Amino acid sequence: MATKSIRRKPSAKKPLGRPRLLTVVEERRKILDAAHRVFAASGFTGATIGEIAQQANVQRPNIYAHFGPKDDLIEACVEDAGELVFQALTEGFELQANLPWQEMVRQCYAVIFSVIATHHDALNVLFQAEHSQKGASANHNPSMKARHRVLAKLTQHVRDQLQLGGVVGPVASEMLAQMLYGMSWMVAEQQILQNWDKEALIDVLTDFTCGGLSRLWRHELAPLKALDRPRIKPAAKSASPRGKGRR
Repeated sequence: MATKSIRRKPSAKKPLGRPRLLTVVEERRKILDAAHRVFAASGFTGATIGEIAQQANVQRPNIYAHFGPKDDLIEACVEDAGELVFQALTEGFELQANLPWQEMVRQCYAVIFSVIATHHDALNVLFQAEHSQKGASANHNPSMKARHRVLAKLTQHVRDQLQLGGVVGPVASEMLAQMLYGMSWMVAEQQILQNWDKEALIDVLTDFTCGGLSRLWRHELAPLKALDRPRIKPAAKSASPRGKGRR
C-alpha cells in the first residue's frame, strides 16, 4: 500500500538575534534630528526632553548622556542646524557651472530655496535661537556664527562665479551676496514659500536683484564690473572731458 507523502508548510523565519544596536554617532544623529522637529514645532520653551526621546525612539537617560541638560541640547541643536544648512548650500553651489551673472543669480536663489524646503526645521531652529538668544553660550552665539558662515560661503561662491564671467573685485560680489542672503533669509523666516509659487518668486527676486544692481550706477544695462571701478580722485576730475571749458 502506497504511503502518501506529507508536505510540511515552510516555517516562518525566526528573527536572527536582537536588532542591531545603534552606534554612538547614529544615536546622536537620531536625537538631533528629533530635536530639530520638536523644537521647530513646539519652540525651545515648550519642547520637552521626553517628547524628543519619544520622537527619536530612545530613552531619556540616553539624551542626557549625549548632550547633558536641555540648554546644552539646544545649543548643540543650533550648531547642528547651522552645519546642515551650510553643507546643503555648499553641495548645491558646487553643481553650478559657469553662467552669465543674471542666470547665476537665479540659480543661487533656486539652490537657497531648495535648502529652505529641505531643511525648514533646521532653519526654524536658527530663527528661534536668533530671536530668543537660546542656544548662545557666554563665549559665542551659534546662530550668528551660522549666519556668518553661510554669508561667507555665499560671498565666495558669487565672487568665483563673477570672476569666471570677467567681473573682478570684491564690491560686486559682496553686494550681490548680501542681496541674495537678505532676500532669501526674509523669505525663509516669513515662510513666504508656503503661499507663493516658487518659480514665480525666484523670477521676481532675480529681476529685482539684477535690476537693482544695474541701476545703482544709473545704467540699465551697465556691466556689473562698473561696481568695482576705481574712484576718481578730485584732482583728476579737472582733466576729464566733462571738466573742459568749466570755470
